[in-house]
Formats: sequence, structure tokens, C-alpha cells
Amino acid sequence: MNLALGYEDAQYALPVLAQLQGAEPQVLAARLIQYIMSRDCFKKPWLAVDATQCPKRALGECCCQQSPD
Repeated sequence: MNLALGYEDAQYALPVLAQLQGAEPQVLAARLIQYIMSRDCFKKPWLAVDATQCPKRALGECCCQQSPD
């Protein structure tokens, strides 16, 4: 998500990215996932990430690896 937003030198967590963009984290994540899935250069590495260890996923709060609707 950082790269898709142009942050190449710094890596920010989703809540920080959302604050920087003036958006809610879930809204920003959904928008970025659609963008990422539309670009092969982002899509392939995105799909290769194993998000099963994300602690927020177990709580049903991880929106970073959701598939777009």
C-alpha cells in the first residue's frame, strides 16, 4: 500500500496511511486493493504475501488482505 501511494522511502501502517490521505483505514484499504489488483506490478507481490500470521486477522480486523468486492 505504501508503494501504491508513492511512499518508497518510508513504510507506514494502514492507520497512518489513512490519516495522511484523510481517509478511514477500511475505505483507503478497499480503494488501494482495487488499484493494486488492477496493476500486475503490484498484484503479483500482493497476492504472494502470507497474511495468515496477522494478529488483526484473527480478530476479524485485518483489511489489508481482503479481496476486492
